[in-house]
Amino acid sequence: MTSAAESKEALRRAMRRQRAEVPVEQRRLASETLTNASRSLLLGLSAPIVSGYVPIRAEIDPGALMASMERYGARLALPRVEGDRLAFRLQLPGTPLVPGAYGIGEPAAGSPVVVPDLMLVPLLAFDRRGGRLGYGAGYYDRAITTMQPRLTVGLAFACQEVAAVPMETHDRRLDLILTEQGLIDCRRGAAHSRSMRILFLGDICGRPGRTIVTQQVPLLRQRWKLDAVIANGENAAAGFGITEAILHEFLECGIDAVTLGNHSWDQREALVFIDRQPRLVRPANYPAGTPGRGATLIETASGARVLVVNLLGRLFMEAFDDSVRAVERELEACPLGQVADAIVVDMHCEATSEKQVMGHMLDGRVSLVVGTHTHTPSADARILSGGTAFQTDTGMCGDYAGVIGFDRREPVRRYIERTPGGRWESASGPGTLCGIAIETDDRTGLAVSAARVCIGPELENCGPAW
Repeated sequence: MTSAAESKEALRRAMRRQRAEVPVEQRRLASETLTNASRSLLLGLSAPIVSGYVPIRAEIDPGALMASMERYGARLALPRVEGDRLAFRLQLPGTPLVPGAYGIGEPAAGSPVVVPDLMLVPLLAFDRRGGRLGYGAGYYDRAITTMQPRLTVGLAFACQEVAAVPMETHDRRLDLILTEQGLIDCRRGAAHSRSMRILFLGDICGRPGRTIVTQQVPLLRQRWKLDAVIANGENAAAGFGITEAILHEFLECGIDAVTLGNHSWDQREALVFIDRQPRLVRPANYPAGTPGRGATLIETASGARVLVVNLLGRLFMEAFDDSVRAVERELEACPLGQVADAIVVDMHCEATSEKQVMGHMLDGRVSLVVGTHTHTPSADARILSGGTAFQTDTGMCGDYAGVIGFDRREPVRRYIERTPGGRWESASGPGTLCGIAIETDDRTGLAVSAARVCIGPELENCGPAW
């Protein structure tokens, strides 16, 4: 019987010939496709360290991809052969590479040693379960085992795919394979054996909203067996913005991602801490160069991935960049069924028509489009014809005895007297939690059920029939 080692060596000989025959035009297309995938690979990673490699022989060239990742805030590292292991050292600007043990360019010995968050891996052959055929020295298998990067991505041409790579006990499977034909997710399987249940919570307003949310989310996660919880937190700090301490409260109680809106920067500290908080998402159509990110990719306990996108409307609000182009950019980087297992879009705007237009525009392409901002829940939670769950406005988590979550006395006085007065203060009565709960189809990522959620003293209570 042929051993796995012998089978691998025979496959190496065959794949070396096949890869060398890749035409120049296909190589150019591969470089372009890899570069376009840089944003989707970095989703959910804050200022990550990305390890690349210097290509040898006919390997696919990761240079353009690495440069694109650097523009998006990644720090780049390269491997250096040190004994029987790879040490990853930062690629310092202006520092030339030196020939290494195999004549390959490597960082100098004095460059800082780092542990990659994302590891780009060269290969000779791959299969769709993440099996990788290397050159036989085992450097990358040892590096993956010891360093345990958050994401391993094999770079290859589509012609390098085989039905099954012979695997030995020391071989490590890759998370993703990126070719000129697109991204292949190798993590699908037993972890995705059931549909997902996702809860989205409306604008958390002031202390009443924070209290009801932090009390209920741990209970709801257990009772409804939720896979992910997402909440809009732009009014969490007394009705105006969010602080880092409040964000930590939300993450610790079981909220996986927090979206924002037109009050994103009411607490000035958010301009600073948002860059180190990958699960805090500001609108994607803020101008280029705005701190933070407009989308994030969260991973559930079962290994499924949920893309969360935040958008800001333009009708009856301060003008921002085009929300259509912004969401198209995010979906192109992380399409449903290829990179994301579910996609949730928070459309934060004033006009009901604008929210509904976005819902119909994205129908069949995302799991849920939900409106936020008006703090008043609409009664139209449903699944659109293409399979996307939708609610015009999910309402707020706050004190409904006030006016949109604020103490009613000052807004009522202003309405009657038509004169300016004191600052609007957050209401202080018991909070009511409002949101929408959906269940997705494991095969498509689209919704199979959608239900309004309301828990608290002021409104009629409701929820999913789970």
